[in-house]
Parts: sequence; C-alpha cells; structure tokens
Amino acid sequence: MKHIYYTFLSGFVCFLALVFPLDLSAQCSTCPGGTPSLTIEHIVVLDTTTASTNTISFPKFPTATGTLVCATLYDTFSLVTVSGARNRDPYAKVARFLLSLSPSITGPGGMNINDNVMRSYGPTTLNSFNTPGDSTTYGPDTVFNNVHHQQTVTGAGAYLGAGTIDFTFDISGGLIPQLGGMNYNLSVNGKLWGKFKLVYSYCPTTPLPEIFRQFTATKQPDHTIKLQWNVSNEEISNSYEIEISYDGRTFVPAGKIAGQYAAQGASAKYNYQFLPDKTASGKLYVRIKQLNASGHGRYSAVRQVGLGTNTPVSYITYPNPVKDQVTIQADQPLKGRYRLELVSGAGQTVFTHTLNVNNSSILQLNIPPGITPGIYFLRSRALSDGNIQTFKVLINR
Repeated sequence: MKHIYYTFLSGFVCFLALVFPLDLSAQCSTCPGGTPSLTIEHIVVLDTTTASTNTISFPKFPTATGTLVCATLYDTFSLVTVSGARNRDPYAKVARFLLSLSPSITGPGGMNINDNVMRSYGPTTLNSFNTPGDSTTYGPDTVFNNVHHQQTVTGAGAYLGAGTIDFTFDISGGLIPQLGGMNYNLSVNGKLWGKFKLVYSYCPTTPLPEIFRQFTATKQPDHTIKLQWNVSNEEISNSYEIEISYDGRTFVPAGKIAGQYAAQGASAKYNYQFLPDKTASGKLYVRIKQLNASGHGRYSAVRQVGLGTNTPVSYITYPNPVKDQVTIQADQPLKGRYRLELVSGAGQTVFTHTLNVNNSSILQLNIPPGITPGIYFLRSRALSDGNIQTFKVLINR
C-alpha cells in the first residue's frame, strides 16, 4: 500500500525579527471639498504558531464615525519549515521532492490575497524501508521571510457596524515526490508568525465650513508654495495657522499670520508663501487652521503639491458630489486653452466647455441644468500639447 502524508506539525524553533515595512496610510478617496479621506488603523500580531489555519479579527468600522470609503488589509509574515520523507518501499531509491506552499488571506468584500513558494530538495538516496538511512529531512528552511502584501476593497458594507470582521489566514500545500515513486511518509513541520493591519479610509460626517471652500496651493518657479484662501464672516480676532504634512496624516505647524482687521462679518483674502524642505520629495499636503479669540480652530480642506523640479503636475477635483460647479485644481500655474468635457458612463460626451487660462491653477466647469444626476467622467484636455486628465464625479442636484 502506498502512503502519502501531508501534515503541518510542530517542529523546531527559529525566530527572526519581524518588521512591518508598509505604507502608513491608505488614502483611497478624496472627500467633498478636496480633503483626503481620514483613516482608522487596527493592528493584530500573530504570535508564533504551528497552526496552518488562523483567524485574524479586527473591529468593524463604527458608522457614526463617518462614511466608509474603502478598507485596506496589509500583512507581513514569516514561515520556517522542516520537511521530512521516509521511503516505504522494500528497496533503495534515489528521490527528489518539491515543497509547494500557498498562503492565502480571505475576507469579506472580495478580500483575497494569495502567494506561493516552491523549493526543490534532492536528489537524495534513501535506503529500503525500516533500515538505517530510509529517511531524510530538509531544513530548517525560511520559505517566507517577512513577505508583505496589501489589498484594498471598496465594497465595504460587511465592514460596518459593531463587533468584529474576520479574515482567514491559511497555508496549504505540502511535499510532493518528483523522482523515486510515490511510496513515502511525508511531512512538513513549521512555525509561522506575522503582523496584520486593517486601515479604514473614511470621510467625516461633519462637512467642512463654507468659509474655506476657496483654498489653493500652487508651486511657483522659485520652488515656493503659494497659498491663497478666501474666508467669509471674518472675525477681527481671527488668526490663521499653516499646517503641513509629508504623509497626508500627521500635520505640523509651519507658519502663522494674523487676520485682516476688516469689519466684523466681512470677507477677506489671504496669501502666504511657504518654502518646503529642499530635500523632500513626493507630495506635500497643506491645510489652514483658523483660530478665533477663544483658541477654537476650524480646518480648511487639504491641498497637495508635488515636490521636486521634475514632478509632473498634480490635480484634484472638488466638490464631489457636484451640484452646480466642479473645480479642477492643479498644483502649478497653467497657461493656454483647455477643453473640459463631461462624459457619461456610456462614453457619450454630454457637455463641453473651452476656456483660456493664464497663470491660474484653477479650471472650473458650470454644470448645465439639463444634465441628469449620476456618475460622469470629467475630462480636461490641454489643447496646446493634448495632455488629458480624467476624473470621476458624481452629479447630485
């Protein structure tokens, strides 16, 4: 009788330091007003285990916090194995084996992360069954060393509410004979450990104050960032603090100016020049904090600017959903003629508008009254070089 056994049992001890080299944020949407979505993070550490199937549980997203946009799962894990084979035939043979293991993480909303590893062992001479030399072991072998993955799902209804959301972390597979017949006792003994993070990206329930709807951040030729914002219902005692972030989550003060001493309740326009760190790269996130006499603050939307001399132009759109007017804002001054096109989900262009731009970072499109509410694509075409930017917008009157 042929005997083939695949097991995942306790074996040896081999500990490696666990690192978590993952992005700290999962910004997968822009909220109304151009603000990047906020995040809530949960981390679960899987201690060293010999189990091949584990349940990883996180708290669900509390609906009172805001509107959940997406959920992103990050994983980092390590697996060390010892594989064994024993010849069951009454004669000696030369054997070769393939170790094939497939970890997977599955969860609600279509979350499905998969990986695979294969290792070849042999050729190895195994004596006849029940004689010295009829067995061999391979390992300890670090088959996964702090590997990491991530996946984002947007159909996140199952993540809402009270209680927990569960993910199944499973490793399947085993040792497969490739040479020397099939009559073996086979085993895979291993230890597994890891770290898992679930990030909820959401838009807060409280809308941004209307006073900050007009706020731009534009990169200048001298590498400074020009900030401009308009406020309404100005209070004489107001002051404004500029806050910056290089990751979109952690903001620090970078400057402060006093309010204009206009009449109470009047409108005011502000300008501020900010010089970012010359060694910084990637994106810079900027917001304005309005402080009144009692020290209470209100925040603007967040604007982003690409850093570096060769950084391509970065764009955002707001508001979204759109009612009457949508704005495309660049992080650099624009020049020339631009054609804005509103395209239906079926690919039909339902409205176009051409405008001239001269050193402005703003492109605006007024939505005609006859446009039916729904999801559209807003396309910006630079007529000088044909450069096209496309944004998804929801028209909701």
